[in-house]
Amino acid sequence: MSSTAAAPASPSAPAQVVEDEPDPSTPTTEDIGETEEPAPVQDAGVSILLAGLPVGGFAEVSLDDPFLRCVHVNWTGEVDLPPGVGLELSEIDLHPAGVYEAVDSGCPGDLPGCLHRPGVLERPGLCGVPVRQLGPSSDGVGSLGVVAGRVT
Repeated sequence: MSSTAAAPASPSAPAQVVEDEPDPSTPTTEDIGETEEPAPVQDAGVSILLAGLPVGGFAEVSLDDPFLRCVHVNWTGEVDLPPGVGLELSEIDLHPAGVYEAVDSGCPGDLPGCLHRPGVLERPGLCGVPVRQLGPSSDGVGSLGVVAGRVT
């Protein structure tokens, strides 16, 4: 057990705090048979937050399947990537969860897919994500957000 006591102050020396030594009759021990969990591995990757990252535009409903939509993704403002810099979208998030899912096809042939295509959002900066509605949304609204990408 450790305690502290204040040493008396003298006119020539300021007050000091002195710590007592731990009680040797109760030493702390370590179980050498116990296995320690390793520290979590930290991702060495680099991420940056881009202002004006693309967001969903409007959704084009398929004429053949009313539950299939092509969500247009575009920049929120001017495409302002410096020369030689590219952006690749790698992950999206759909809300509400369980109501929408990304699927492999469903956008018109002239609209490029958004995911895993380097440079897809350079001029004119428009691509599509095919989305299927699985059930009703409680408020009738859904959203698509870009959550991961790579700048090269």
